[in-house]
Formats: sequence, structure tokens, C-alpha cells
Amino acid sequence: MTDTREVIIDGVRYRPETEMEAEAKRLLSQISAALWAEAYYDPFNDSTKRFAAPLADKMKRLNELLGFRK
Repeated sequence: MTDTREVIIDGVRYRPETEMEAEAKRLLSQISAALWAEAYYDPFNDSTKRFAAPLADKMKRLNELLGFRK
């Protein structure tokens, strides 16, 4: 029996977002906003750069996994 809540169109599977995925995206949005403000408010400050750089890499990976921002 197949799950009728998902459909495949042109080889891409579409399904409803789970509650956990929705929460993860909300949290990611909050972290992204804080990181963006911190990193770009004072981009020439070395301590800000050291703080933001590793988090930016993790944000990029989370974006890939969750499809948060395309």
C-alpha cells in the first residue's frame, strides 16, 4: 500500500512537511537571522569573523539537508 500523502512528479518526490521538519526550519531561520546580523553588521572585526565562519559552514549544510533556502 502506498502513502497517498506523497506524489512523484518528474522523478521528484513531494510530501507534506513533518512537524519536526517545520520546527527545525523555524529554528534554523532564527539562527540564520542572528548569524547574518552578527556576521554582516561588522564584517571587518576579526572576532566576529572567527565566530561566524564555522557557523556559516554548518548553516550551509543544514540548508542543503532541510531545503530551507534555495
